[in-house]
Amino acid sequence: MAQQGPVAEAKSLAIDKVPLQIEIEESFDQFALLIAEKCEEGLYFIGLGHSHVGYLFYREQEIYFIQASYGKSMNVVIDYVNESDILTTFSNFTLTPITTNHTLIKQWLEGEELVIQKGRD
Repeated sequence: MAQQGPVAEAKSLAIDKVPLQIEIEESFDQFALLIAEKCEEGLYFIGLGHSHVGYLFYREQEIYFIQASYGKSMNVVIDYVNESDILTTFSNFTLTPITTNHTLIKQWLEGEELVIQKGRD
């Protein structure tokens, strides 16, 4: 799956659902408000534009961005969404719920193979 683009990865994880598209037209400050408005609490896969992916964890009115570091440290980095140097540079996002996607959880628990959507977008 990692060889595909962020949108294709989101579609693969969505299985029988449509990923949520968020477009920031003005200030990134509206991002957290849009997430709180459109998403339930839980873990989400997030595609950033057409070049990077990570996860959002939304819990108790806090939203965290989890991603592999771009730097040499090769660590996993967790930031508040409004404080992420990477997240705030994008304006187009594709989200797919993980923890509330019952079809995905069922397939994972039963060891079913995930159908990978192909694409560089």
